[in-house]
Order: sequence, then C-alpha cells, then structure tokens
Amino acid sequence: MPKSEHNSWGRLVKFLRSVRFLITVLAAALLAFIGFLSLKPILIVDLVSRSDPSPNYQQSVKRIDHLRTLDGPEVAPDLVFLTRGQQTPNVIVFFHGSTNSPRQFAALGKIFNDRGYYVFIPRIPHRGNL
Repeated sequence: MPKSEHNSWGRLVKFLRSVRFLITVLAAALLAFIGFLSLKPILIVDLVSRSDPSPNYQQSVKRIDHLRTLDGPEVAPDLVFLTRGQQTPNVIVFFHGSTNSPRQFAALGKIFNDRGYYVFIPRIPHRGNL
C-alpha cells in the first residue's frame, strides 16, 4: 500500500473516532438533560396550596360526593370515603401512586376506619382511566 493511501486511511479512522466521541458526548448530554427534566416540576403553579376547609361534616360529604360526579364513564369509580356518619377529629387521607388507583389503599383504609378514623382516598387527576 502506498504511503499516501495509508495516510488517507489513518485520517479517515481518526475522523471516525472523533465523530464517535462527539456522538457519545451529545448522547450523554441529552440523557442528562432528560434526567434533569424528569426531576423538575413542570408547572410549579399547580403546587400552590389552596386551603379551603369545609365548615362542617355535612359540607365535607357534599364536596366528596361532588368529586364523584366529576368523573366520566371512562374513569373507574375508585374514590374511597369511609365514614361513620358523624364528625370526628380522626381523619386520614391517602394518596395513591401515579401508576395506581385508590384501590391501592382500600384494605388499609378499612383497617383505620374500623379503628374509628375517617378515611378519604381521592383519585389523583388523570389516573384511574378504564
């Protein structure tokens, strides 16, 4: 092989190694950026607390019943509200995971309800579709 062909192949190999390195660096940067986005809340405005407690037990029951009416036929009727029919100071609210539904805590909620607690397990918005 003539020396000029050998130099051409050497330059081509060096160029391809540089391209491979550049692609690796870009892929790593893209993965790091995706990881950053997955940890950062997208809409911080939605995280603002809007405290509006019900004035009494009856109003709380009405609000929870209203939440049930907001779900359409494509949503599993999973909202759990275990009560004893009167006001109590002992209330537990469970929030299910993003890949689950209120059924996740139904059995545990029943145990706490049997011990005198009211239990509310709402369906997280956009979860629980059939």
